[in-house]
Amino acid sequence: MATDHRASLGSKVFEELTIMKHAWGPNIYDAAAQNAAQVDEITLIDFEQMLIEEVNMTEWDKEDLDDWNNNFELVVG
Repeated sequence: MATDHRASLGSKVFEELTIMKHAWGPNIYDAAAQNAAQVDEITLIDFEQMLIEEVNMTEWDKEDLDDWNNNFELVVG
């Protein structure tokens, strides 16, 4: 707690930090430790499958646009 960095904060802030540390004690939520414990393993296969689906959806969008343009030309043309 008493590092050079914290000591340069001033005596009032240092005292407040010390009081908070003792009040919270071991009950302080450590987000970094919780996140590290909940790391999911993701494989490259997952991303490859997402890319394949994205390419397929893009092709379907092009087909739908072509159909719409053909129908529009028939109505207007």
